[in-house]
Amino acid sequence: MIGIVFKKEKGYIVSYEIKGHADRMALSNEKYHKDYDSETNMIYNDVVCGSVSTIGQVCILGVLEVLKIQDAFYKAEDGDIALDLSNCSFEDKKKCSVLMKTTLIGLQNLEISYGEYIKVQVEEV
Repeated sequence: MIGIVFKKEKGYIVSYEIKGHADRMALSNEKYHKDYDSETNMIYNDVVCGSVSTIGQVCILGVLEVLKIQDAFYKAEDGDIALDLSNCSFEDKKKCSVLMKTTLIGLQNLEISYGEYIKVQVEEV
């Protein structure tokens, strides 16, 4: 399961963290599914995993390469993608707001279709 947590502060999204992989426990009738792993009894969905990863990383690229925000913290590792604007100025948070909202909406829409693999939460800090 991919867990995604967005944090909002004063109406602006200031961070998100994406953890995990697109997997779930296999049902008894799915033992012959093409994405079944007999060692873990899990079904994996590489398309969902890749989609989530791409959305998360494109936002990071937009913040760093397009908006040139210097104080943003980010990481992009296997199963762990994060972007944190907490140390950025209010003006920089405002500049990033469209990218952050678009990222949230994109991931929420994936959750609608693939909720068995993705859980998106929004928390106020």
